Order: sequence, then structure tokens, then C-alpha cells
Amino acid sequence: KGPWHKAEDHALMYWVSHLGTGKWVEIARRVGSRTGKQCRERWTNQLSPEIDHSAFRHDEDLVIIRMQQTLQANKWCEVAKFLPGRPENAIK
Repeated sequence: KGPWHKAEDHALMYWVSHLGTGKWVEIARRVGSRTGKQCRERWTNQLSPEIDHSAFRHDEDLVIIRMQQTLQANKWCEVAKFLPGRPENAIK
């Protein structure tokens, strides 16, 4: 569908606050313009108040490098477990 509009973000935030984060199909129906998967990904990667949007610190960069070497692969979900507030898409 393309980029998210502010009205969609506001609707998503409103419905997550009322329905929680486990009812993505219902939230999408109420937002009206996105799928459940799109709503979940937008929330998880952009809008959740738990996300740290600041630039990565040096120590976080080192964690990413070390984990990538240890795992011998780009397992971003695993790396994200060691960086609270940083979604896997931000680590990529």
C-alpha cells in the first residue's frame, strides 16, 4: 500500500492501546487500510514506546559484531535479544 500516513499511525496507536498487541487482525480491521501483519510490523519496528530510536552506541555495535561472528549468520532476531529496545529490523 505504500508509506504509512500519520492518520494510520494514530489509528494504530489508538487501537493497540485499547485492544493490546495480540489481536492484529482485529486492529487491522479497525485501522481499515492495512493487514494484520503490516500493523504488527509497524508497531513492533516503529511505534512501540519500548523502541529506542536513538543512534546505536559503540557498545551496541560491538554486541552486533560479536553476535554475528558467534552465530556465523545474520540471525537478527537472536541478536535483538541482547539489545533491549532495538527491534531486529533496526539491527539489520
